[in-house]
Amino acid sequence: MLDSMHVNFAFPKRWWARHYDEMTPEFIIENIQRRVALLMDFINSDYEIKNEYLRGAEELHQVRYLKECLIGEGNIPAVPNVEAVILDVINGKRQENSIDEKTIAKIYNLNKTVKLFFPYPFPSTENFDISTFTTDYACRLHESIGDGIIQNCGVYRTTLASAAQMEYEYCPPYLIRKRMGSLFTETRALMNPLPSMEMAVKIASSFVGTFLEIHPFSNGNGRTARLLLSFLLSPYTVVPLPLYNTSTNSDVWIECLHHGRLIAPHKYDQLASFILECMHICLIQTCNSLDL
Repeated sequence: MLDSMHVNFAFPKRWWARHYDEMTPEFIIENIQRRVALLMDFINSDYEIKNEYLRGAEELHQVRYLKECLIGEGNIPAVPNVEAVILDVINGKRQENSIDEKTIAKIYNLNKTVKLFFPYPFPSTENFDISTFTTDYACRLHESIGDGIIQNCGVYRTTLASAAQMEYEYCPPYLIRKRMGSLFTETRALMNPLPSMEMAVKIASSFVGTFLEIHPFSNGNGRTARLLLSFLLSPYTVVPLPLYNTSTNSDVWIECLHHGRLIAPHKYDQLASFILECMHICLIQTCNSLDL
């Protein structure tokens, strides 16, 4: 059964927030919009050395994104200065026994993919073309991410699969192509014309939740989903968007996905609140790196 995505919901309270964190969804949305306005004013300014600042902010953001991807997949290297190690890898400096070769390859592939698919990291409607958001785009993303480290990268899986941390069976192989086609077609329709930021976050969270229900590839679905999410949110935030939340990132992410699958039709409202918070954190960090 191919259910339509459920996007008509309110942003719920963030159950993972600390007791002293009283930020409401409305406050977060308003602050995101304020930060984006600050960032765009700086980008459009005549400040003489703004390009140097923007390059520095982009590099810092890239390192943060790669670090959060590793944390989310439980692959964070046990080294004193992870950020410096990641920066060395993306700059082509050789690592001497600091991290394993597979993690180096994962960092290298992610960095290469981000540069290829997201050459402009800052919010932009001019560079956004929803017609290119297709199943072929997803397969090309996965092929780039999995180059040399994932078997059959860019090709849908042909065997059954289930979630490792919950009792949940992913889409059977014979339905993957049909469900992927339906998901991308519906998402393109919902994103055209370009919706408000709030609605885009709801659409993107429902897309990612459904994509991970399908679990189209044998490996690397999480990395691919994160970048597809970033595509959908690129008019509204800095991309690629790190999915982080203090030290419990992976648990919050998984719990939000699990909660969305509890009822039919699946409703990823908690995931939407989590993504909204990640956008907020990302924009605060980017603005701080530019002294805005």
